[in-house]
Amino acid sequence: MTMKIEERGAVYALLDDCDAITERRSSRLYTDFVCEHVCVDGHTLAEVCASVQRDLPSGLHAVVVADYEFGWNLQLGSVERGGDHALRVLMFRSCAFLSREEVSAWLVDDAIAGVGGIEPSKGAWAK
Repeated sequence: MTMKIEERGAVYALLDDCDAITERRSSRLYTDFVCEHVCVDGHTLAEVCASVQRDLPSGLHAVVVADYEFGWNLQLGSVERGGDHALRVLMFRSCAFLSREEVSAWLVDDAIAGVGGIEPSKGAWAK
């Protein structure tokens, strides 16, 4: 399998399944970030969802990242708080299904892994 390696600092999402095997690649690596749809006000949630729906037919992949507080505010009707309490939908061009070995190899790659671009990763996967 050949993967495109993006430059350090590129936006990506890795949904890691530690039980992923070669025969059943269930970890997902989203790359080639395109845009972000953000909802900080529950009153605009339908509009944000419609924007995401418009992007999907072009082959983009969506990753939803929601702050707990956004859901809490939405549930309780306190939708005006906004600020950092947001629902974000990250849109990517590429989605690769990986095994745990492929995820480990990707994380070890110095071009991608590390802490804030300052030092290499030191997890159990690092050599």
